[in-house]
Amino acid sequence: SGKYEHDDLDELLKTCDHIALPITLMARLVHTNSDTVQSLIERRKTLVNSARQDEELSTLTFGDERNDSMALSIQLSVDSPRVKRVPGAYILLSIMALLPDGLALEQLDILKSHVQDHILSKNTLIQTSLIRLESDRLRMHALIRSYMLTFAGKRAIENSEPLKVYLWDML
Repeated sequence: SGKYEHDDLDELLKTCDHIALPITLMARLVHTNSDTVQSLIERRKTLVNSARQDEELSTLTFGDERNDSMALSIQLSVDSPRVKRVPGAYILLSIMALLPDGLALEQLDILKSHVQDHILSKNTLIQTSLIRLESDRLRMHALIRSYMLTFAGKRAIENSEPLKVYLWDML
């Protein structure tokens, strides 16, 4: 079985174009979701086929093949079972996408009335590498932010009430 796993890993690395961020996201999915390399390859293929058939999903590109791989990896992470199990995670991710300088940890409590399980949501997003903790601030990689603003914009707007509360409390 080792040879097959090695071949699967080579295939997954190739679909990620050997770019660090997609590889990190895929590794986190295997580590945190009990996904296998083969199941991720299948999910990526399904997503690509869906994108080709669905006009809305067909916009899931940044303009070239390497960036398409990036967008697919981000989408797999955002739509992963682990993130979906925590309803507040997507809301927090949407808010973070609109905050270029990230969110100070001490400010996370401001969102607790609008982000269900805000601490669990934060931990889930860190564990899936969608956000990171850096010097007492939660931050998001620029490419993940771009994905969220470009492809998940409608869902982000639907979750804008917690952002309004956060901004008002900051004034």
